Amino acid sequence: MTDEADRPTADDTPEAPHHPPPRRLPAGWKGGVIVALLILVPLVYLCISFLQSRDAGRSKEESAEATGLVLGWPSRMQRRIYDIKPPMNVDPISFYEFNSWEKSSLYVEFTTNEAGLNAFMKWSDGHRSDLVEGYNPITHGQAKRVHWSFGDGSDWWGWSRPRPGAEPDLAVAVDLSDQTHPTVRVVSTTKF
Repeated sequence: MTDEADRPTADDTPEAPHHPPPRRLPAGWKGGVIVALLILVPLVYLCISFLQSRDAGRSKEESAEATGLVLGWPSRMQRRIYDIKPPMNVDPISFYEFNSWEKSSLYVEFTTNEAGLNAFMKWSDGHRSDLVEGYNPITHGQAKRVHWSFGDGSDWWGWSRPRPGAEPDLAVAVDLSDQTHPTVRVVSTTKF
């Protein structure tokens, strides 16, 4: 048996540094953080992508409107989508495509001869005799988009072809000041 005097007392033991008890986070906090990140990260990414896409679309539209018509033929795909078939004997030809959520339009301008005008009108389900003197079916807003002017002393004749559903509507204005080389302006609009 040991003597009580030999036993160490609380006063004899060296003092250990005092550490507060560890703080415990509530159960499940890691799962909550993970779920929040899984929701927030894609949401932030989608918002950034949407804003960049919208800004890119605006700048593309603004630069296209600033340049107006582009000299050259529209692609075969564009001609098929918008149901426009310019005659082969054109000089010059230029085009511009405008797209929005509700509708898209293809603007085409070309100079041809009498046979070319007749062929174009026939292919467009019309006839040269359908052209109405002084009638311009191309709206002011459409003309402004590509910097077209119709009040320059020219002899404009017009014809339009509205179509139901998704088929494109045509608005055709023809300058017959020079009967042998008429200038044709066409806006084909398709709605979604």
